[in-house]
Amino acid sequence: MLLMIAMPGIFLAMAHRVGMNLLLLILTVSFSLLSGYVTARTAPCKSVQQVLALTVLSLLVGIFVQVQYWESHPLWYHFAF
Repeated sequence: MLLMIAMPGIFLAMAHRVGMNLLLLILTVSFSLLSGYVTARTAPCKSVQQVLALTVLSLLVGIFVQVQYWESHPLWYHFAF
């Protein structure tokens, strides 16, 4: 997301490359897993509710971003998300 904000022209130009799309998917999955782990480790009562709340929030933000960039990425990228 920071790449999109910092360099929107370069990001949109590279959005049609398969390697760039795969890198974005890998980064998205990696940061999602890391944030879930950190949430689970730092939750005060070790309940699943905090992780589920983060999951729902991440999914909603992800869907919002996918809708914003629907035209600039190939269809397989959105379904892989």
